[in-house]
Amino acid sequence: MWPGASVCGLYFSHPESHYFGVGKIERDQVEDYAKRKGWTVAEAEKWLAPILNYDPLAAAGTAAGDSQLSAPACRTVVQRFLQPSVGIRN
Repeated sequence: MWPGASVCGLYFSHPESHYFGVGKIERDQVEDYAKRKGWTVAEAEKWLAPILNYDPLAAAGTAAGDSQLSAPACRTVVQRFLQPSVGIRN
C-alpha cells in the first residue's frame, strides 16, 4: 500500500448492533495485570490511571495505615507519583 500510513479494512455494521464501553477496573484487576506484566502495582496504576475505579493514593494510604495526609504531603505524593523524574516545585 502506498503511502505506508494508509489504512485498509472491511467494516461491517448492522442497524441492530449494540456497542459497549469498557468500564473502570478495580485494584484486584490491576494487581493481576501488574503480576502478568512483571510490573509493580504502582507502575501499573500510573499507566492505567484513566480507567481506575479507585484512588491509588487513598488505597496506598489505607494499606499503610496512614489514611490522613495533610494537603502539602498529599500534593507531594501526587507529584512524585505522576512525575517521578521531575523535581517537585511548590
